[in-house]
Amino acid sequence: MALFGLVALSVIWNTVKIIQKNYTLQLDIGQLEGEVSLMDLENQNLAYQIEYYKTDEFLELEARRKFNLAATGEKVLYLPKQQVGANSASSSPSTKKDTIRTKTNLDLWIEFFRGEI
Repeated sequence: MALFGLVALSVIWNTVKIIQKNYTLQLDIGQLEGEVSLMDLENQNLAYQIEYYKTDEFLELEARRKFNLAATGEKVLYLPKQQVGANSASSSPSTKKDTIRTKTNLDLWIEFFRGEI
Protein backbone atom coordinates (compact mmCIF):
# COMPACT_ATOMS: atom_id res chain seq x y z
CA MET A 1 0.00 0.00 0.00
CA ALA A 2 2.82 2.39 0.86
CA LEU A 3 4.49 1.65 -2.47
CA PHE A 4 1.21 2.37 -4.29
CA GLY A 5 0.90 5.65 -2.34
CA LEU A 6 4.44 6.70 -3.33
CA VAL A 7 3.82 5.90 -6.99
CA ALA A 8 0.54 7.85 -6.88
CA LEU A 9 2.24 10.86 -5.24
CA SER A 10 5.03 10.70 -7.83
CA VAL A 11 2.53 10.66 -10.70
CA ILE A 12 0.57 13.56 -9.18
CA TRP A 13 3.77 15.55 -8.56
CA ASN A 14 4.99 15.04 -12.15
CA THR A 15 1.56 15.95 -13.53
CA VAL A 16 1.54 19.20 -11.54
CA LYS A 17 5.05 20.04 -12.78
CA ILE A 18 4.01 19.37 -16.40
CA ILE A 19 0.89 21.53 -16.02
CA GLN A 20 2.96 24.34 -14.51
CA LYS A 21 5.55 24.10 -17.32
CA ASN A 22 2.75 24.13 -19.93
CA TYR A 23 1.23 27.23 -18.32
CA THR A 24 4.53 29.15 -18.37
CA LEU A 25 5.15 28.12 -21.98
CA GLN A 26 1.66 29.35 -22.96
CA LEU A 27 2.41 32.70 -21.31
CA ASP A 28 5.68 32.95 -23.23
CA ILE A 29 3.94 32.07 -26.49
CA GLY A 30 1.29 34.74 -25.88
CA GLN A 31 3.94 37.36 -25.19
CA LEU A 32 5.94 36.41 -28.28
CA GLU A 33 2.80 36.46 -30.46
CA GLY A 34 2.07 39.97 -29.18
CA GLU A 35 5.60 41.07 -30.07
CA VAL A 36 5.27 39.53 -33.53
CA SER A 37 1.98 41.35 -34.19
CA LEU A 38 3.55 44.61 -32.99
CA MET A 39 6.51 44.12 -35.31
CA ASP A 40 4.13 43.35 -38.18
CA LEU A 41 2.36 46.66 -37.54
CA GLU A 42 5.70 48.48 -37.41
CA ASN A 43 6.75 46.86 -40.70
CA GLN A 44 3.45 47.88 -42.28
CA ASN A 45 3.94 51.44 -41.04
CA LEU A 46 7.47 51.51 -42.45
CA ALA A 47 6.20 50.20 -45.79
CA TYR A 48 3.65 53.04 -45.90
CA GLN A 49 6.40 55.55 -45.09
CA ILE A 50 8.58 54.15 -47.89
CA GLU A 51 5.70 54.49 -50.33
CA TYR A 52 5.17 58.09 -49.17
CA TYR A 53 8.85 58.88 -49.65
CA LYS A 54 8.54 57.73 -53.27
CA THR A 55 5.77 60.25 -54.05
CA ASP A 56 6.26 63.56 -55.87
CA GLU A 57 4.58 65.44 -53.02
CA PHE A 58 7.27 64.33 -50.58
CA LEU A 59 10.04 65.26 -53.00
CA GLU A 60 8.53 68.70 -53.51
CA LEU A 61 8.16 69.33 -49.77
CA GLU A 62 11.71 68.20 -49.05
CA ALA A 63 13.11 70.35 -51.87
CA ARG A 64 11.27 73.35 -50.44
CA ARG A 65 12.50 72.62 -46.92
CA LYS A 66 16.12 71.69 -47.60
CA PHE A 67 16.98 73.89 -50.55
CA ASN A 68 14.57 76.80 -50.00
CA LEU A 69 13.02 76.19 -53.41
CA ALA A 70 9.67 77.47 -54.60
CA ALA A 71 7.34 76.33 -57.35
CA THR A 72 7.12 78.29 -60.58
CA GLY A 73 5.17 81.48 -60.11
CA GLU A 74 5.50 81.50 -56.34
CA LYS A 75 7.15 84.32 -54.47
CA VAL A 76 9.15 83.62 -51.35
CA LEU A 77 9.39 86.11 -48.52
CA TYR A 78 12.34 85.80 -46.16
CA LEU A 79 12.07 87.51 -42.80
CA PRO A 80 15.33 87.89 -40.90
CA LYS A 81 15.61 86.76 -37.33
CA GLN A 82 16.49 89.76 -35.20
CA GLN A 83 17.62 90.10 -31.64
CA VAL A 84 17.70 93.41 -29.83
CA GLY A 85 19.98 94.14 -26.87
CA ALA A 86 18.22 95.91 -24.00
CA ASN A 87 19.50 97.16 -20.67
CA SER A 88 17.60 96.32 -17.53
CA ALA A 89 16.05 99.21 -15.61
CA SER A 90 17.96 98.43 -12.43
CA SER A 91 20.10 101.26 -11.08
CA SER A 92 22.72 99.27 -9.14
CA PRO A 93 25.79 98.35 -11.20
CA SER A 94 26.00 94.83 -9.73
CA THR A 95 22.57 93.82 -11.04
CA LYS A 96 22.72 95.86 -14.25
CA LYS A 97 23.35 93.42 -17.11
CA ASP A 98 22.85 93.47 -20.84
CA THR A 99 20.08 91.09 -21.78
CA ILE A 100 19.13 89.90 -25.23
CA ARG A 101 15.44 89.82 -25.98
CA THR A 102 13.96 88.22 -29.06
CA LYS A 103 11.24 90.19 -30.80
CA THR A 104 7.89 88.50 -31.03
CA ASN A 105 6.31 87.62 -34.32
CA LEU A 106 3.77 90.40 -33.86
CA ASP A 107 6.55 92.98 -33.33
CA LEU A 108 8.28 91.84 -36.51
CA TRP A 109 5.06 92.13 -38.52
CA ILE A 110 4.38 95.64 -37.17
CA GLU A 111 7.90 96.73 -38.11
CA PHE A 112 7.45 95.13 -41.53
CA PHE A 113 4.24 97.06 -42.25
CA ARG A 114 5.78 100.29 -40.98
CA GLY A 115 8.70 99.77 -43.38
CA GLU A 116 11.27 99.58 -40.60
CA ILE A 117 12.64 96.26 -41.78
